[in-house]
Amino acid sequence: MKKEVYELTNPQKNIWELEQINGDGTPINHIMSVLKLNRKLDEDLLVKTMNKIIEVNDSFHLKFIKDGSNLYQYVDEYHYVPIETKHFDTDDISVAIEEYQNLELSLNKLFSICLVFTPCSSYVLYKSHHIIADAWSMSQVAEQIKDFYEKLQRNESEEAFEKPSYLPFINREKTYYESNKFNIDEQFWIDYVANIPSTKLF
Repeated sequence: MKKEVYELTNPQKNIWELEQINGDGTPINHIMSVLKLNRKLDEDLLVKTMNKIIEVNDSFHLKFIKDGSNLYQYVDEYHYVPIETKHFDTDDISVAIEEYQNLELSLNKLFSICLVFTPCSSYVLYKSHHIIADAWSMSQVAEQIKDFYEKLQRNESEEAFEKPSYLPFINREKTYYESNKFNIDEQFWIDYVANIPSTKLF
């Protein structure tokens, strides 16, 4: 089935321009979080939890295609993602964190998740490309980990899992660009900038 292709949103275009300037894989567009859970969780269930989060958040399914100098995106189907796990004898996981800090992401590898288990704690190391996530969405994932883990423990039905989507934002921005309001806003800023001396613009 042919997938619907979308233009980048304005924030994504800015991120893509930074990628062009600084080179593919530049860490300037990487966001990383380390979530500590103050008990040792069931490894298989935590892996299942992370895959459920990937399944219901369509931003994890975004794929990007180049057409000349332009970049477009589409939402792919969910596929199971193998989650890396590590085990440490102490709560010092600095080696794993440093390794993850150096992990390169790109438009072909947009995120990575690693679960680290110590005798008393569990950690989720999550790194994402900024083109599919921001600080707010990273915090949402952190909240979903606890919520989904407990729901899977209780074998709750599929309807219990909220399914956030990036598509309404894409479509809302598209509607705005096609509206008369955008034409009015654009003309306002053209006129406003035209009256500012060039020395104040840069």
